Amino acid sequence: MPISRKFLGWHQPPLQLATEYLATRYRSGSSLDLSQVQIIVPGSRAGRRLLELLVKHCEEQSIQLLPPLVETVGQFPERLYESKLPFACELIQQLTWINTLRAASRTRLGYLVPDVPEKDDFPRWFEIAQLIGRVHRELAAECLDFAGVLEGPWNGGADERSRWNLLASLQRRYLSTLDSLSLWDMQTARQFAIEQRECQTDWDIVLVGAADMASSIRRMLDQVVTRVTALIFAPPDHDDWFDQHGCIVSEKWSSARVDLPFDRVRIAGGPNEQVEEVVKAIGRLNANYSAHEISVAVPDPALVPQIERRFRQLGLPSRYVAGKQTSDAPPVKLLAQLAAYLDGGRFHEFSALVRHADLFTWINQRVEGDWLRQLDEYFVEHLQPELGRWLGPPARYELILAVERYVQDWLDPLAGTTRRLSDWALPLMNCLNQLYGDCERDLEDAQDHMMVDTFRRIRAALLEWQAVPTRLVPRITSSQAIELLVEALACQATPPIADSDAVEIVGWLEVPLDMAPVRIITSLNEGVLPTATTNDLFLPDGMRSALKLVDNQRRYARDAYAASVVVQSCPHTSWIVGRRDVHGDPMLPSRLLFATDDELVAPRVTAVFEAETEEAISAAIPQTGPVVAQFRIPRPKPLTSPITSMNITSFRAYLACPYRFYLRYVLGLQPLDDRAKEMDGRSFGNLLHQVLHMFGGSVARDETRAESLEKYLLEALEKATLATLGSRRRAPVNVQLKQMKLRLKAFARWQAERRRTGWEITHVEEPRDGQTTMDSGPYQMEIRGRIDRIDRHKDTGEWAILDYKSGDGKQDPKRVHMRGGRWVDLQLPLYRLIARPLGVEGKVQLGYIVLPKDTKQVGEAKAGWNEQELTQADAVAREVIASVCQEQFWPPKSDLSTWFDDFATICQEGVFERERFQFEQPVSTEEIQ
Repeated sequence: MPISRKFLGWHQPPLQLATEYLATRYRSGSSLDLSQVQIIVPGSRAGRRLLELLVKHCEEQSIQLLPPLVETVGQFPERLYESKLPFACELIQQLTWINTLRAASRTRLGYLVPDVPEKDDFPRWFEIAQLIGRVHRELAAECLDFAGVLEGPWNGGADERSRWNLLASLQRRYLSTLDSLSLWDMQTARQFAIEQRECQTDWDIVLVGAADMASSIRRMLDQVVTRVTALIFAPPDHDDWFDQHGCIVSEKWSSARVDLPFDRVRIAGGPNEQVEEVVKAIGRLNANYSAHEISVAVPDPALVPQIERRFRQLGLPSRYVAGKQTSDAPPVKLLAQLAAYLDGGRFHEFSALVRHADLFTWINQRVEGDWLRQLDEYFVEHLQPELGRWLGPPARYELILAVERYVQDWLDPLAGTTRRLSDWALPLMNCLNQLYGDCERDLEDAQDHMMVDTFRRIRAALLEWQAVPTRLVPRITSSQAIELLVEALACQATPPIADSDAVEIVGWLEVPLDMAPVRIITSLNEGVLPTATTNDLFLPDGMRSALKLVDNQRRYARDAYAASVVVQSCPHTSWIVGRRDVHGDPMLPSRLLFATDDELVAPRVTAVFEAETEEAISAAIPQTGPVVAQFRIPRPKPLTSPITSMNITSFRAYLACPYRFYLRYVLGLQPLDDRAKEMDGRSFGNLLHQVLHMFGGSVARDETRAESLEKYLLEALEKATLATLGSRRRAPVNVQLKQMKLRLKAFARWQAERRRTGWEITHVEEPRDGQTTMDSGPYQMEIRGRIDRIDRHKDTGEWAILDYKSGDGKQDPKRVHMRGGRWVDLQLPLYRLIARPLGVEGKVQLGYIVLPKDTKQVGEAKAGWNEQELTQADAVAREVIASVCQEQFWPPKSDLSTWFDDFATICQEGVFERERFQFEQPVSTEEIQ
């Protein structure tokens, strides 16, 4: 006798039809008695909605509801049989697979993976165990084991047969191990119940929208067939489109006409444009629907954060029904960073760890001062790959040292090599308690709700560690234990707080049974809707088809049926097709869009690929008032004390952009982070200058033999490198040091020749006080600077003021200082002024000593300015001084050279209508400080 199938049509929302059916069938006098009914739904959200509808129906009819038992398709099979043994949790199953794999021959394991892990490589074994466990569960759900694959209709080559023979052997050992532990694998327990015909029930079972079920569940239902009713949401004339269990027939639905209404389809560009199309669709409702009557379906979860963010900007409450991923919770992010640091101990991992907001707050309660700035400054200067030996003066790392000590004390319980997995649970919880134990939480607050839920899940996972049978417990490091915990939490989510006023964001699977009268479905694209699998290591699509597993045809058929239900039951549905994904890669429209009459396909293809998507995205978004810049470029405020001193190098900054001069030299803003992997141009130049300074102050400066000079310079480089970068350095830094050696060797040859021609180094990094005074009308300014090197010819008495330049290319001082006949840099001309107190008078050469990547070009580059040009430079300097004293720092300049500089974001480079807002009322500089 087959399962009773009831075709309820699709002219109304499916759950409404299900409610009417249940109300009619189980009405008994003044009550609706569902107390002996199991209702099976695809997802828990549909179950909750169905219960709400049943309650509402009973209230309207003034009758009593005796509620049913509502469960999902994946949960209810265990109610049909009694397991003889306890079930092994997922962790125990994974550890059993690991032990099974480790016990196998390494030669045979080569059939599974090309690189067999070493015995102590727990993370890699865990990864392989997860992969094989997934295949085991999927096959078991279809009443297959690994041996059954070999006996099935699929024919693989000799290597494939060897692989599946090995898998079958491993599977037998896996099940035998669980049996010896008096535990049972759930999939195997179901298979045993099917084979022994143990499935039974005294309940009525009503399947609601269960359009696709695994073979194992179907066979279990076959044993209680007289109690089962399948509610099918399709017209009766679709009888042969569904099998005897009420599930779709893939061959029928994979070629079905879906007939998506093309006038309800919108074409968008990338993810941002898709989000704006969602907003437009809501705007077109003209407030005729409340928020809870609207749902947004997001088949691609990557789009969810952007939708939530846009809704927040518009003040529109939203609720993602799948919840927040536990992996996004602050404690879990902290654990992930902690595992990375414990595993590597590298500087950038320490830096990432202490930047975590919760640990950052904890450290700030113990260490006073701007320790994070000191950390970044120290790293930029020294580029150490690991913590350990500190470099430079202690005052430059005293705060970091205090931070490191607090962090190490905090992590002391996690120190050591390897322990049993269960032995890490208590130390790990103690570490978390130190950070979070004293915090009070408000369960009505979404963030606190997530934190509390996350710690419940962490506690449950750690308790699982304690329950692992002794023979399965691995010995692993603390970082590996934490990675195991993070992995266990990765697939979990914190359910959202109820909010009846929110627009619900749902996944595609929830859409067919959704009750919202307005639905907006995004990402109507191939690979998303429908999904497809093309790179399964063990079960490629052709093999899936042969074994009657879920293949791409079945996936498409499921989505075609779901889309048909939506089209028929909810005419007020909008469909959005994207052209690019979150990575900017092109996307194709879904085949569902073209599942229509043949004569309509070509026009749809043309319309989709030629659709205009560049219209103003705000056109249909209701505006509540005039456009206001959310961030204006902060205007300078009057200074509390005048500027009385300027560094010579800052003149170039003012000439380039007075506002950027203000940001850098008045407010002291500068970029600082810890992302460097090698020396930047500034650090490279500083180290080279340090070596050349040591050379200029030593007796080696009078050396005329290139070989001796080269030896000195390379020894000086080694000393400077050890002092600045330490003995353990990153590989890119070592490459840079080799390049620096080549430049110094070329410099040695050039310098020896220069000394032989009579030029002597008289001053290095002079003058010591490095300042002189310059007048500009009523204004006076101290100008500061140190000259890299001053030479004098012993015969002619001629002077040369020289600045070392270590850029990759050879720099021409005249082109650096002047552009289009206009002075853009005043460094060398102003050096004349601060050199005069040193007795540098008369004929003075100005120029660079260049040390570029091309060592053949190492040498002097003279500026060759005449007196008229230098007088003009002095005049420009006085103009700058007057402007600075008058506090003329506005407006910002903008050209291609400023679009990607350090202050481009503050200056809103590339922002639409930047000029419209930059001249509004002044904004306090506190906004950027």
